[in-house]
Amino acid sequence: MKIKIILAALLAVVAFGCKKDARTEEIVVASMKPVPAEETVVTEVFPNYIIKKGGDDKWGWYYGGIQGFEFEEGYECRLLVEPSSYPEGYQDAGSLYILKKVLSKEKKDSDVSESLCIVK
Repeated sequence: MKIKIILAALLAVVAFGCKKDARTEEIVVASMKPVPAEETVVTEVFPNYIIKKGGDDKWGWYYGGIQGFEFEEGYECRLLVEPSSYPEGYQDAGSLYILKKVLSKEKKDSDVSESLCIVK
């Protein structure tokens, strides 16, 4: 009887402990940073990146930080992040991600849309 209880408890730990955190998401950060058409306070104070969210095929602009992430030109990075927000007082701030894990870091030129102004 004790063995069945122990096995049931272990099974529950394995079943519920191995699930991906519902608050995390996967994003891909392009190997280059966007150049805004016009410098603003937002683009000077807050970092901005070209990213893809989840399994999306399209690149888009992301105005916000990725806490714990160090951008390196020429490397496309797949990240596991947790969405968050800036503390009170950061007016006009975008969203904030907290880096949980770097899933991959590949030296490459990301194939981003020409409609995004990028540095070559």
